[in-house]
Amino acid sequence: GGDDAPRAMVLATDGSLLVGGTEHGASGGINWSLQKWTAALDARLAATTYDGPGGGFDYLNALAVAPTGEVYAAGSEETSVPDLNWRIRKYSASLDTLLATTDYDGTAHLNDEPWGVAVDADGRVIVAGPAWDTVGGRNWRVRAYDANLATALTVTSFDGPGHGAEDCQAVATAPSKEVTVSAVA
Repeated sequence: GGDDAPRAMVLATDGSLLVGGTEHGASGGINWSLQKWTAALDARLAATTYDGPGGGFDYLNALAVAPTGEVYAAGSEETSVPDLNWRIRKYSASLDTLLATTDYDGTAHLNDEPWGVAVDADGRVIVAGPAWDTVGGRNWRVRAYDANLATALTVTSFDGPGHGAEDCQAVATAPSKEVTVSAVA
């Protein structure tokens, strides 16, 4: 369909390529699309989709692979107009099993979208992106979850001095457990 677009790629632990993005859904909305391809890109090995609870516009924005092979996908889901919430999903390496999922909604309940996801040396899942707050407007946020996405271990936010639209686009981790965020304030 017209809204199919890749947004993220990452190598899996077995050497295959994971590609995540969007596809035009049967109900007219936009859904997540996650595909696993051979390293030569000559055959698709697996695929899965996700249509959020609102049946509207859902965007897969970022991918990460744990050392054990599990795949983390981060993006947004439309719950009600005009609300987008963060959605983080954990899949088996073969993409055939959803192992865990969680969401996050900023305090203003507006368009919150994670744009980066990474897994650190301890297995923590680090997710970064903008979230709307009732005080300060659009701020960037970094949330660290346990490997099963059951608990938010730490949360860091930034609201610049002018309370403008702060944005966080990517996150990376180092073996020393440091977290680096690419952000605009």
